[in-house]
Amino acid sequence: SSGINAEYGEEKGREICEELFNQEDIAPCHETVPVENFARSCRRSVANNQFLGDWPAQCESLQSYVLACKTAGTDVPNRWRRLTGCDDIRPTQQFILSQGC
Repeated sequence: SSGINAEYGEEKGREICEELFNQEDIAPCHETVPVENFARSCRRSVANNQFLGDWPAQCESLQSYVLACKTAGTDVPNRWRRLTGCDDIRPTQQFILSQGC
């Protein structure tokens, strides 16, 4: 039965993360910053049902990607948080906010 659960988790991770990383505000960055490692981390987090406090771990992967995009010079509108459901900012992320994410 754990094999079935693992398969479900992997499929769910693929579905959720593909949707997140292909949001219209984020997709333009794919040309600048390769998305695969970030998406893989996202899928693994979702498959393992990981949460960081109340914050879904897929948001951590997405936030890391957005920061990499901005660092590489690609503008990602700040509304990405609201559009992806990753708008609950934890206090430990103040340094990221200072980077304009």
